[in-house]
Amino acid sequence: MKAITEKIGKFDRKLLAQTLRGARLSTKTYPGLLVDTAYDDKGDVDRESYLVEVKDGKQVITKTLPPFSGPIN
Repeated sequence: MKAITEKIGKFDRKLLAQTLRGARLSTKTYPGLLVDTAYDDKGDVDRESYLVEVKDGKQVITKTLPPFSGPIN
């Protein structure tokens, strides 16, 4: 939300929602993001996901799943 608000230059709920649809945000352009993130035309998020298993009481990432829309860079 911070990246989109900065992009539009003010906080406006309707403009934010409109700008979010179809947005593709990369960590290269927005260093504060933890992962590259995209939003579809409905505003649903699409980003890398992780499969995690608990082994010896610790979480272990077993697989990284790419975003449905492909690489964001």
